[in-house]
Amino acid sequence: MKDVNLALIAKLGWKIFSNFDSLWVRQLSAKYIKYGNFFSSPIAPSASWLWKGIQKSKPLLLSGACLQVAKTSSLPMWTSAWIPIMKDFKPVPRFPCNRIQPSLCISDLLQQSSLQWNLSTISAIFDQATVAEILKIKISLNPIPQYLWTPSCSGKFTSHSAYLFIINARSLLVSIQLDWMSFLPPNNSLNHCPLCKSALDSLQHLFFNCIFARVVGRNSFWPLDSSALNFSNMVDWINVILSPSISLAIPPADHHKFQIFTSVPCDLLWFYRNKAYHEGKIVDARSISTHINKITLEHFHAWNITSSLTKEIWTPPSVTWFKINFVTAIKDSFSVQAVVCRDSNGTIIRILSQISLACLSNYGEALAAQLAVSLASSLHIGKFIIEGDSQVVILALQQPALSLDRWISSIISDTIDSIPAFSFGEVRKVTRNANF
Repeated sequence: MKDVNLALIAKLGWKIFSNFDSLWVRQLSAKYIKYGNFFSSPIAPSASWLWKGIQKSKPLLLSGACLQVAKTSSLPMWTSAWIPIMKDFKPVPRFPCNRIQPSLCISDLLQQSSLQWNLSTISAIFDQATVAEILKIKISLNPIPQYLWTPSCSGKFTSHSAYLFIINARSLLVSIQLDWMSFLPPNNSLNHCPLCKSALDSLQHLFFNCIFARVVGRNSFWPLDSSALNFSNMVDWINVILSPSISLAIPPADHHKFQIFTSVPCDLLWFYRNKAYHEGKIVDARSISTHINKITLEHFHAWNITSSLTKEIWTPPSVTWFKINFVTAIKDSFSVQAVVCRDSNGTIIRILSQISLACLSNYGEALAAQLAVSLASSLHIGKFIIEGDSQVVILALQQPALSLDRWISSIISDTIDSIPAFSFGEVRKVTRNANF
């Protein structure tokens, strides 16, 4: 609720910051902003609770507001936030600690005869990454300085986009902290595997060479000597799991069983490795092997039940078309959205996933649909089909006016607006069994 309140009150701050033409904006600005601008204005002790609340949105607005460059932009180029993607939206000098011509304005970087950047000027002042980002900026004809809200595809500020920006920023921080903790060396045996304690701790060792992995492989339903698998990195192994007939000559009819057989051990070996590392609890290899076999059987049984209930399976799209399936997994305190793009041959083109703090099913599915459209846009796909198993989200995409949830409506609206003009897309509801 705190994040929702901040997102809602930030909209008021954005209107004041962007000089929105409204009586209440003019009144608050006249009363509280005597000098400078919204961001430099101090908070008076006697200020109203509303103004103090709006002031709390400053850090959020500063992290997402970027100046829309116009030919008449007289703002200083070094201290203004005007380059999307760059850190703090500010340029980086070509030579460190050497800001050439500090008095230059943004408009001084433009050719006077046209709305084009002066390549020789910006190349002499900024580093290559900054130059590349500057050349992507389109010059606005509006003489009045305006700001874009970068977390939104349209550049317009919405409370919904601000809310997503807040929770995604927190999710990223949590993810970074968890990843850092997972790869810290054990306290009692520096850099050694917390399970066998006889070799350096690495993914390569854990899944292929560790005695625990070898015991699991020998005692599985599909006996496999993991130490004999000669893979230089985990990416090669993942490719084998996705396409086992290429490297291991496994018949297509057994692909799904093989993928379950290989995925479950990876998941549980990683789980027990972290238990040993974080809690010091080491379970013997045979017990881990028994647990893995039990979970594998449960997966096989679950898939057999699903197959008996429905015969619908994933089908490839027509030639020249692409199909993007989306799904979300809801946990207690977060959710994971995933999308898969495949061509008419069923070949996987790209897989994307993200973590968010959304814990409502419809909300998470709507975020997954938005991620699917974002993937289609990034791949510049001309014809695509979006498929999902959420009746609510699919119906909302097909008929936005029927969406009753206002948060879902906002996501759906942003998703539809972000569909590229060069694309043609369809939205279809499928069963869960046919979704991936």
